[in-house]
Amino acid sequence: MDLFEAVKRNDLAAVETALAKKADVTALDLSGKTPLDWAVDLEHDECEDLIRRHRVKIQTESLNRAVEMLLSEQRIGPSRKPKTKLSKAKK
Repeated sequence: MDLFEAVKRNDLAAVETALAKKADVTALDLSGKTPLDWAVDLEHDECEDLIRRHRVKIQTESLNRAVEMLLSEQRIGPSRKPKTKLSKAKK
């Protein structure tokens, strides 16, 4: 069962399974709604909470990776291309 269907059925176990399988919480259905939109509209508060917590987790992981990359770059320095010397024209 996909995340949209799980949310519409208010099936918390199926929502958790879909999220664990990396379902795209930003996907839009034919009506232009995300799974979170459906959870809010249908007042499926527990589904809404699961999706919101999952989004925060993903955003936190992404931010942590970005910070690690920046810290790594500071430790080893930015990658640099070798400088080429330009020959000066003789007068």
